[in-house]
Amino acid sequence: MSTLTDIANALQITVQEILYPTQNKQSSYKDSIGHNNVQAVGFLADMVAVDLPFVSFRARASFIELGMGVQHPDNFETLRLYVNSEEDAARYIGALVFEVEGDSMEPLLRTGEKVIAWQVPEGKWEQVYNQVCVIAYDDTVTIKAVRENELFTRNLLTLYAQNPAAGFLPVQRQQIQSVWRVEEFFDRPKIRL
Repeated sequence: MSTLTDIANALQITVQEILYPTQNKQSSYKDSIGHNNVQAVGFLADMVAVDLPFVSFRARASFIELGMGVQHPDNFETLRLYVNSEEDAARYIGALVFEVEGDSMEPLLRTGEKVIAWQVPEGKWEQVYNQVCVIAYDDTVTIKAVRENELFTRNLLTLYAQNPAAGFLPVQRQQIQSVWRVEEFFDRPKIRL
């Protein structure tokens, strides 16, 4: 992955454009009868592809309307992730990819980066502490660190920005629609958050 990142930087393109050239509007890798003739070579040929629902900036309103979001994954575009085995692929069942927006989590997360998150069942929200999470509440989807969890005592979850200038945000339990634990980056080598 680091080699792909170096190549992408040198060519001033994204890793996604290297991995998925047919999704690039400027690519025309078609044979004379219109079939895609791009084949995975090298390490990609031996890897397992996993398609994950992608909640982009534009899709956040739809995500809120659908509640948990994952019940209707067809409403979202997908991003393909390559993993080493079927066992690794099984780990991503139910995961979503969220696009980061804003600078409140810099330098940990920057606008446009993508993270993979798993839903936390409502009965386990009280156990979320000192973790980066995607929180859907009211009409908002935000990515913040949960550093104060008072859901047991005060029905309150306090969300903190990584950037000190952005501060913190208290959210009442009744405002929360879903909580998603962010565990890794989508387009970086496997780094746990």
